[in-house]
Amino acid sequence: MIAQIVEQAYSQAVYPVLLRLVGGATSLLPFALADALPIAAIVLCAAGIAGLRRRWRVDRRRALVWAAKAISLAGAGVYLAFLLLWGLNYRRQPLAQSLGLQPGPAPVEELAGLASELVAAANDQRADRNERDGVFRLARGVDPALAQLAGTVRPKPSLLSPVLARLGISGIFVPFTLEPLVNDRLPESEIPWSAAHEMAHAAGWAREDEANFLAWRRCRDHADPDFRYSGSLVASLYAVGAIADVAPDQGRAVAEARSPAVRRDLEAIRLYQARYEGRLARAGERVNDAYLRSQGDSRGVHSYGRMVDLLLAERRARRPLVRS
Repeated sequence: MIAQIVEQAYSQAVYPVLLRLVGGATSLLPFALADALPIAAIVLCAAGIAGLRRRWRVDRRRALVWAAKAISLAGAGVYLAFLLLWGLNYRRQPLAQSLGLQPGPAPVEELAGLASELVAAANDQRADRNERDGVFRLARGVDPALAQLAGTVRPKPSLLSPVLARLGISGIFVPFTLEPLVNDRLPESEIPWSAAHEMAHAAGWAREDEANFLAWRRCRDHADPDFRYSGSLVASLYAVGAIADVAPDQGRAVAEARSPAVRRDLEAIRLYQARYEGRLARAGERVNDAYLRSQGDSRGVHSYGRMVDLLLAERRARRPLVRS
């Protein structure tokens, strides 16, 4: 009942208006306004500390009370803004229900079929793509590629991409400015997918598995072959990972069907991840995990891979599984 109310009253009525007003305004800027938010937060914290020090010298007890009130009010205000601007989308009805899909348990052969199809699609789409030193490169470059997704809002490369890379973040949707930001340090084979994922968040789909699924659909149906390849490549990683969890031998067999060009791109992704792995990346994952759990997803960061259930459900709707 609550999900239906949120769906109809907020996600389909209020939020689209907010997106046009707030997101439309910030999209007019040539830079990401959200990149300035950390600086603003630092300035406000510094001002708060300075105010606390002045009060501390006069009356320590009153200074502590003042600090507690200020932190509580600031936290409540930020959380309220988060909920009203975007966060209520976590409480909307599931995407599968909106699309009429029925996710459910799948036999290994069905999962293997999905993974094989995605690997084959990535192999075919990788052929004749632009590359440098044997590794995929976007034919038009990063900025023109991102511009192809522009609508009410547009994805932007973040000036804080080096920080995002260190934190293990490929992109981020900022609910306070309604801006989808992309880490442009990513291997270029992942950039279209990352941008489409953040655009799905901008469209009001908050859950990570649903944003992943919508990213795949948007890439799959895109006119630019670079997007189609990125979608198939990343989706195949999730699908192969899912089958490897339940049937390792079949997972290896499917993965071995990858073409040499795709293998080079996957090696570039591995090298990127190795370059930026470390304490900051692990801390970033823990923070993201805690955030997702706080929004009601008990699987935390593992929820990204649940998009395979939606892929299977859509595949099943297109070609029902025949059982003997």
